[in-house]
Amino acid sequence: MMSMHYMFRVGKNTVSQIIAETCQVIWDTLKPIVFVEPCAENWKKIAREFEVKWNFKNCIGAIDGKHVVMQALPNSGSTYYNYKGSHSYNLLAIADANYQFVMVDIGGEGRQSDSGIFKCSAMGQGFDQKIFNLPDPDEVPYVLVADEAFPLTEYMMRPYPRRGQLDMRKKVFNYRLSRARRVVESSFGLLAGRWRIFRKPIIASSTTIKKIIQSTVCLHNFILMKNEADYNIRVTENTGDIVMGNLCEINSTGSNTYSRNASTIREKFADYFSGLGAVEWQWEKALQNDF
Repeated sequence: MMSMHYMFRVGKNTVSQIIAETCQVIWDTLKPIVFVEPCAENWKKIAREFEVKWNFKNCIGAIDGKHVVMQALPNSGSTYYNYKGSHSYNLLAIADANYQFVMVDIGGEGRQSDSGIFKCSAMGQGFDQKIFNLPDPDEVPYVLVADEAFPLTEYMMRPYPRRGQLDMRKKVFNYRLSRARRVVESSFGLLAGRWRIFRKPIIASSTTIKKIIQSTVCLHNFILMKNEADYNIRVTENTGDIVMGNLCEINSTGSNTYSRNASTIREKFADYFSGLGAVEWQWEKALQNDF
């Protein structure tokens, strides 16, 4: 902002206002275009792409959170202070098999956990209340894939805990889930790599920071839609190696508790990946814990 203030000889407040207004227009214009409607047909399309590219059946997205680092907001205290030692907003996102964001929740406090933000967000409540029109299951239900920070539910799969000895079947499940889940980390990597404002703390007001995040997320999806061939990162055919690959309190999320039905669903996925859905390279990866 200071550079543009001197370059164009306009006031610093004017520059700030222009940036905020432009980001808001980008969000309002592109949001209906780049985000899919949560209907059964669109979920099935996402699931088909996940199965073809990442070998995870009935996966409707990979979910994770990214800390967008910012300069401490006035009078915010430790509200946005995260475990990494910086102040941040949390960008919680669900990504599809093509690294595009399907849903996002922007503005979670940095001190909160990903699962806590998800639980109290409109996104999380929508899945809990079953208003996102997930398709009817076949062999296994349609689910999100997540890391250990998220709870195991009927619509979200997380790895088996590694604190105990895992048999080959559970190791295979963890590998297959990790392989699909890393899509969202790659999406965050592409986002931060293209939009350099994410490489250092953002200095702006709370409202402007949220608008910057909103606009870059929309532009990220828009660019991938227009240049799909350039960003369609696939896996090698023989080894499965990835060619390219980043409002409640933490102690009240209950992320390690789950229903018996959710556990049964995870067991069904584990059986499927070790049976009909097996891929030739998974056994070596599981044996070497290479994931």
